Amino acid sequence: MPKTTLIFIRHAETQWNREQRIQGFQDSPLSEIGRRQAERLGERLRKLKLASVYSSDAPRCLETAKIALQGTEVLIQTLIELRERNLGAWEGEVFTDIKGRDPEGVQAYYDNPAFEPPGGETWHCVQARVNRGIQKILSENESKKVGIFTSGGPIKAALLSIFEIPPEKWSAWRTSNTSVSILEKDKGRWRVNIFNDMSHWVKDE
Repeated sequence: MPKTTLIFIRHAETQWNREQRIQGFQDSPLSEIGRRQAERLGERLRKLKLASVYSSDAPRCLETAKIALQGTEVLIQTLIELRERNLGAWEGEVFTDIKGRDPEGVQAYYDNPAFEPPGGETWHCVQARVNRGIQKILSENESKKVGIFTSGGPIKAALLSIFEIPPEKWSAWRTSNTSVSILEKDKGRWRVNIFNDMSHWVKDE
């Protein structure tokens, strides 16, 4: 029987990534490097022969998916549940500026999944939202190979939910731009085949 495979892909580099600005629900366009990352990602994904593809409705995720899947006939379905964490008033700010102004808040952001940035979401809320989206994807794609374009937070949230890892561990996982993480379900058990793999991209010097 074919296995259910989830292929999580973080969006390509954006202008705000380069400036180390918080994005969350807000967005910024892909950088020139980001567009090249997405093109090289596409070369890799074509070999995987995805049966279906889902994306966050965030423009940076959709643009990454459209560039990577250019020339294929796979339909991109959007799910609001796959959005990055809402970081409220922090969005658009440089992270080091926030840390300098509110070091206790930043520490709580990393350590306490119940912490809520001003006007934003707790980690618990993000994980519950993402889990709803993943359950929908699984219900529609049993025994299929599925591509999921999203942001770093939702990738971590999905992993923590699937493997029942304590939410306090979310910040221990790193996800790079256009990284590929592959989870496979075989005989009722999930396993991680690849995590945060960037072999399709060698950063330009």
